Amino acid sequence: MVLDKYFGFMRIQDEGSVLELFIDHTLIDEEEIHLLHHMIEAMCGGKYDDIQSLYMKIRTIANDSKRIYETISDQIIQANFNHQRQYDLLRLQQRIEAISVLIIATAKRILILYRTKTQLPESMYKLLLELSEKTVEIHKTFSKALTLFTGSKQEVIEHIHKIEHQENYIDHVRSECLEKLYLIGNEGEIKMGSFMIIQEIIEHIEDISDKIEESARSLDWLLLS
Repeated sequence: MVLDKYFGFMRIQDEGSVLELFIDHTLIDEEEIHLLHHMIEAMCGGKYDDIQSLYMKIRTIANDSKRIYETISDQIIQANFNHQRQYDLLRLQQRIEAISVLIIATAKRILILYRTKTQLPESMYKLLLELSEKTVEIHKTFSKALTLFTGSKQEVIEHIHKIEHQENYIDHVRSECLEKLYLIGNEGEIKMGSFMIIQEIIEHIEDISDKIEESARSLDWLLLS
């Protein structure tokens, strides 16, 4: 994994090395998001036996991600940045880490759905898969913005604007998912516990996109400072 390149071998000397670590952290998050999407595909495809193993993979990656977060934060604090730059870098780092935290939180709720033998209503498959797919896409856009940061500022700004549009659409799909769930709930097709865990899964997926947008805004602040 990319983290092996840095632990014990790299010390932050300048902003470029910080951004390189951010990019690697984001690549790890990308792997987590793809695994989360596979969990949702398994949930929609009735392949419930795959959910446990996919969750364990995400959990392992999340533990490594936490180690990266702690290492990068310590090195930013110890590096010779002025107070404002240090604050801006730490804020971006915290928001990137929040993405990873929400991914594992979402995965845990899908695991609960599996353990409680809850069946996702078939009428929700298409919307939930779209919500997940769009979250994968918005994260790719953020990852690209990070890699462009030391190059073209205009391209970074364009990617940030794209992220804002993507998040707005994800919010729309989230609303459609909830509307469908509420209709199913009103018709008495699912039990209260099942209703609650499905609602939390929907909300947590959208929360991931929110954190990605917040991270993009922090990147925007770095461009201005």
